[in-house]
Amino acid sequence: MDKELEIIKGTRDTSHVGINRELLTMDQHLAKEWNDDIGKPRCIYNIKVAIVKIRRKQSDALSGAQFENYLIKYQEEILSNCNQRWLLSIVDTLADYGTGERRIHATWIGTYYKMSILHDSLWHHATDWKFNRNNITTFMPLIPTDDKGMRIYAHNKPIPGLKGAYTETNLETDLVRNVQIRLDHALENDELLTDIRNRLQDMYINADTSSGLWNKLNNEG
Repeated sequence: MDKELEIIKGTRDTSHVGINRELLTMDQHLAKEWNDDIGKPRCIYNIKVAIVKIRRKQSDALSGAQFENYLIKYQEEILSNCNQRWLLSIVDTLADYGTGERRIHATWIGTYYKMSILHDSLWHHATDWKFNRNNITTFMPLIPTDDKGMRIYAHNKPIPGLKGAYTETNLETDLVRNVQIRLDHALENDELLTDIRNRLQDMYINADTSSGLWNKLNNEG
């Protein structure tokens, strides 16, 4: 059997995590990740080890091409078991150490979703976590429009201080659709990044992010 597909077993001590990190072995440093990956194929943990080694520029770190090849070989096992944090870490590693156009595409994917985190953080802190997908249509009720059967949560208004810019709403915009079309076109020949991007998008629209709230309002409208 492929050792990379062997199932992870046995917990590791995490009492030292975060203490004198430079003195820890890699397995000590990632002990919490090991424990989180118990019951999953070993390649899930090993891709995390690979990322840290590459970041630290260790002598035994994989090259960018080797990292890509390993990721592609165990693509389904790794990507289906990574949370948002580690999917973005994979994207960052591809952006910094990948090959060809993939580096450029990974840079844009990482930027797109990290900027969303900044916006979502400001939104939630400013509103004291008041809004979520379950109550957004209560606080932002959808009202009928002149188009039969269509409803909108607000009308476009100028954004103060940003000349020429207007707010976007669920019906009066093609911005979201155009962004998706351009990303699809850019990634059409990159199965790996398309897979990662689709998984990230699914995570974001099914969470209380701006994408998730927008998706709720758009579908309800």
